[in-house]
Amino acid sequence: MKLRIAFCVALGACVALAQTAEFHPCRVTGKTMPGAWVVANSGEIAQADEKGLKAMKDGYGEAVRPWLVVPARAPVDLPLWALPDPKRRVVHGNLGHPAQLTITDSGQPVRGFDFAGTPVGGYPAPKGVWHHRNRYFWTAGEYAFTATGEVKIVESLDFPQLRKRGWYKGDFHAHIVHGENFYRANLQQMNFICRAERYDWIWLSQAHANDEYPLDYGRLCEYLSDDRLFLRINNEFPKNVYGHYGCVGVPPLSPKDYGPGYAEQKVTNLELAEKTIYARGGLAVPVHPLYGDVVRVDKATGRKTYGMINNELMLWLLCRPDMVPVVDFFYFPEERAEKFWYRLLNRGYTLACSGTSDAAFDVGRTPGDSHATYVRLDKVDGDSIVRAFREGRTMVSYFGAGVIIEIDGKTSGDKLLPGPQARTLVVDAYADPGKDFTLRVIRNGEVFEERNFTAAADGHFSFTRTLVEKENAWYVAMLKNAGSKAPRAAASPIYFRGPDFRPPEVVPIKDRLLFLTPQEVDTDVWYEELKRLLKEANATR
Repeated sequence: MKLRIAFCVALGACVALAQTAEFHPCRVTGKTMPGAWVVANSGEIAQADEKGLKAMKDGYGEAVRPWLVVPARAPVDLPLWALPDPKRRVVHGNLGHPAQLTITDSGQPVRGFDFAGTPVGGYPAPKGVWHHRNRYFWTAGEYAFTATGEVKIVESLDFPQLRKRGWYKGDFHAHIVHGENFYRANLQQMNFICRAERYDWIWLSQAHANDEYPLDYGRLCEYLSDDRLFLRINNEFPKNVYGHYGCVGVPPLSPKDYGPGYAEQKVTNLELAEKTIYARGGLAVPVHPLYGDVVRVDKATGRKTYGMINNELMLWLLCRPDMVPVVDFFYFPEERAEKFWYRLLNRGYTLACSGTSDAAFDVGRTPGDSHATYVRLDKVDGDSIVRAFREGRTMVSYFGAGVIIEIDGKTSGDKLLPGPQARTLVVDAYADPGKDFTLRVIRNGEVFEERNFTAAADGHFSFTRTLVEKENAWYVAMLKNAGSKAPRAAASPIYFRGPDFRPPEVVPIKDRLLFLTPQEVDTDVWYEELKRLLKEANATR
């Protein structure tokens, strides 16, 4: 355990008023032992002088001041002198950059903490509830904690080479508050954590705090953002019987944005997304399309309904494929997600992949616990991120790994003309040094090239070969741990498309229904046509 002083509002961030925010530097004063280290849950760290502030010191336990709002109205005392512990010592260091660390003290985790003083991931949650046993410790660079035994510190994987090549790490489907409230956080603390987890851009979904301190979160995001992190907020597309969607490029939406009929769920999510997201220049991404948990049971029939799997995905692909340039295939790192993606690509769809975390800090899970989506950008801003998704310039990463595919200098999302000329294929992988991996290039759903390798000390592996592509085709790169079926990284397709390429037929079902004439409605022809379509669909299920 470490000495902690927990801040409800991060040091130096803001003074909060209902629906407004005033930003300026601030200080917290108080009393503790001279020379003691003081750490805030927001990453700030200081060493107390004779006039005193907060504390962590060799030979003493840890003093915690939870739920501290800054600026504090009164001095804050941390009575370290009342907590003697001769075996405990301070471990202090400075990495020089933000990082997510795994720290152990005699094999036991030294965790980060929320502003209520609770070690994140250490809560004794009841069996059967959603709770993540997070073991991470976050730092802005400098760190301090207390320990009694052998200390091991491991920094999470991060490859600056990806940023140098224009690939930037992000997520658009991560929460601060899910509803369980085991841990307390706000946008200020998540800003610090996302930086430590080396995100370059992120949209954080509702709710944006459980500190009971209302703020203008949109304005706060703009204040907290800089050239190192593009921070914005959104919310999930409404969770209903049709599933829900991750949003990129639009602020949080409310029921009034959806218009009449939303509460009764009499319109499709496709229509809602057209009106509220797509028309505003944003993107609605189908998330976890293979989600298998039972959401509810219909009371009338007893049938199970799965309201999280995006039941409308095929409707979107059939009616508005232009609204589906990317699907969150890799919410689960499973082989079936990979095969599902390949089947749709083989039908001629232009589909990039994403992998969102669906993290929720209040149950112990942060975005960097698992996976992220990298996008290829010239600069990191909202318009550029949306454009990258629309153009399919994405790569999925699990636990820091990465893979980039290039053909003749073109990369994911690009299109080339088939022809007899020789092409140069280059694939770069970035993964855990010293570990064994399998790297595959997939062409039209089949393995085109496979390389097994042990990652070098810098984690980088690359190979080059020539190819000739005379047909319509697509190529993706897939990185896996040796012997595993689950992806560690996946690069979205490069496409070969000639004049004879025919994209999937667009079926204007919605428009056909919308523009039926009274004469058609009053005949058996349309009825029989609709009945036939339904029978055919049921026969192939």
